[in-house]
Amino acid sequence: MKHNRTGLTKALIISVILHSLLIGLLLVGSLLPSSHLSAGGSGGELEQFEAVMVDTRQVAAEYGRLREQKQGSIKPISQEQETENEEQKVSKETVEKTLLVKQKIEQQQKSEQEKAEQQKALQKQRQEQERKKEELRLQEIAKQEKLKKQQEVERKKQEEADRKKLEETARLKAQAEAKKVEAAKKEAEQEKKLAQEIQLEQEKLAKLQAEKEAKEKAEREIKEKADQEARAKAERTAKEKAEKAAKAKAAEAAAKEATARERAEALRQFQEIGDVGGGTSRGGNQKVAGSQGSGGTKGIGAGQGNANIYASQVRAVLRPKFNYQNLGTKHCKIRVNIAPDGNVLKYDKVSGDVDVCAVAMGAIAQTPKLPKPADNVYEQVKVSIITFDASFRRQ
Repeated sequence: MKHNRTGLTKALIISVILHSLLIGLLLVGSLLPSSHLSAGGSGGELEQFEAVMVDTRQVAAEYGRLREQKQGSIKPISQEQETENEEQKVSKETVEKTLLVKQKIEQQQKSEQEKAEQQKALQKQRQEQERKKEELRLQEIAKQEKLKKQQEVERKKQEEADRKKLEETARLKAQAEAKKVEAAKKEAEQEKKLAQEIQLEQEKLAKLQAEKEAKEKAEREIKEKADQEARAKAERTAKEKAEKAAKAKAAEAAAKEATARERAEALRQFQEIGDVGGGTSRGGNQKVAGSQGSGGTKGIGAGQGNANIYASQVRAVLRPKFNYQNLGTKHCKIRVNIAPDGNVLKYDKVSGDVDVCAVAMGAIAQTPKLPKPADNVYEQVKVSIITFDASFRRQ
C-alpha cells in the first residue's frame, strides 16, 4: 500500500511538473509578440508572423482531469494497476503534447529566427543600399564640389586671362599711341626738315635765279653795248658807204657832166666843121649809154643774187630748229632786225598762225646769231621778213 502511494505520488509529481512545464511554455509562447517585418525596398508592405497559440481551456480541462485522477487515486488495490497505466498513458500523452508544443515552439522560433535573419539581411541590404545611396550622394556632392572647384578655377583662370587680355590690350593701345606719337613726331621732324630743305632749295634757286638774272643782265648789257657798238659801227659803215656813194655819185655826176660837156663840145665842133662822124658819135653815145645801162643792170643783179644766197644761209641755220610737222597751208612771217655781224637785234610777228609763229619764234630765240651778211647786201637784209611755210622746210 505504501509502495503504491509512493508510485502514485511520483506519477502525480511528474505529471504536475510536466503540466507546469507545458503551461510555462504555453505562457511563454503566448507572451511572445507578433513580429512584423517591414520590407523597406518593397513599397513598405508588412509581413506578419503569428505564434502558434495553445488553447488554455483545453490545457485547464486536461489539468482538471488529472487532478480528478489524483483525487480518485485512493482506490482499491485492484484498480492501482489500471490507475498507474492510466497515469502513464496520460503522462505519455502529456509528454507527447509537450514535445509537440516544444517542437512547434522551436519551429516557430526557428521560423522567427529565419525571419529575423531575413529581416536582418534585408536591413543589412537596406543599410548597404542606404550606404551606397549615401556614398553616391557623397560622391555626387564631392563631384559637385570638384566641379564647383574646377569651375571656380576656370573662372579664376578666365578672369586672369581677361585681366591679362585687358592689360595686353591696354599695353598694345599704349604702344600704338606711343608709336603714333613717335610717328607724328618723326613726321613733324621730316616735314620740318623738308620745309628747311625746301627753303634752302628755294634760297638756292633764288640765288641761282639772281645769279642768272645778274648774268643775263650783264649779258644783256654786254649785248646791248655790243649792239650799240654794232649799230654805231653799222651807222659809221653806212655813213662811210653813204659818203663813198655820195662821192662816187658826185664823181659819176662830174664824169657824166664832163662827158656831156665833151659830147656838147664834140657836137659843137661837128656842127662847126660839118664832119659826118656824128652818126658815129651818136652811135658812140648810144654805146656809152648802152654801157651805162649794162653796168647798172650788172650792179643790181649781183646785189639781188647775194641777198638770195644770204636768205638761203639763214634758212639753213633756222631749219633744224623749226620743228613743226604737217604745216599744210599754215605759215608765219617774222620780222628780224640783223646787226652787221649777224646778231639778232630783235624780232616780232608780222602775221600768220599762232601755233606756227610760236614754233618759229622759238627757233629764232634759240639762234641769237645768224650768218654775217656781206657788206654789199647788208642794207638789203638788215630788216628781213622770214616766211615759215611748207617751202621753208624744203632744201
